[in-house]
Amino acid sequence: MNHSDDLDIYLPKYLSSDSVKSLIDEIKMFPENIDSRLYINSNSFTDILQGDGLNELLIYNLPNPEQKIGSGIIISNSCDISPDNEKVYNSRVMYAPITSVSKYKALLEEDGIDKERINGHLHSAKKQHITQFFYLPQGNGLEEDHIAFLDFIISLPQDYFVDKSAFTKRFTLSNYGFYLLLFKLSIHFSRIQEKVSR
Repeated sequence: MNHSDDLDIYLPKYLSSDSVKSLIDEIKMFPENIDSRLYINSNSFTDILQGDGLNELLIYNLPNPEQKIGSGIIISNSCDISPDNEKVYNSRVMYAPITSVSKYKALLEEDGIDKERINGHLHSAKKQHITQFFYLPQGNGLEEDHIAFLDFIISLPQDYFVDKSAFTKRFTLSNYGFYLLLFKLSIHFSRIQEKVSR
């Protein structure tokens, strides 16, 4: 990330001046501060927010029809999830599955990938250098490091999320964590410098 003295013009205007300063300080320390600072106390918010990590989500990997229950990170924006936001169209809520780094590493080893290559790959993931991964360090409900797969988006109708008691919230992102998620999503889904003349 390139840092600019004008960084604050790109940040949300609803933040207090102290929150803006804190967020800018965190961003300037990236990527050396990818740790529990990505999270805040999950009990601070009862609503499901963009970037929340939830348990008890349906995980399916089409075309395989098998469904599992697992964890994921909410990708849809907060207002699309809110039941207070009445719409003519019942929108769908998108989320990306998350798994522990240890499970992911074991899968790579099972596939016979060289140990040195795996270690380099995971190091890149931890620095947020792999665009389709959002690295989630241990903390705030995550007992170990995890990876969210941004290229593995699942969606379910908004109604599925109305009963919040059906889910256990694993984590809620801080302003800093949320900013990193938005940055990763913008790079993964909207590469303006794709070098293709249209």
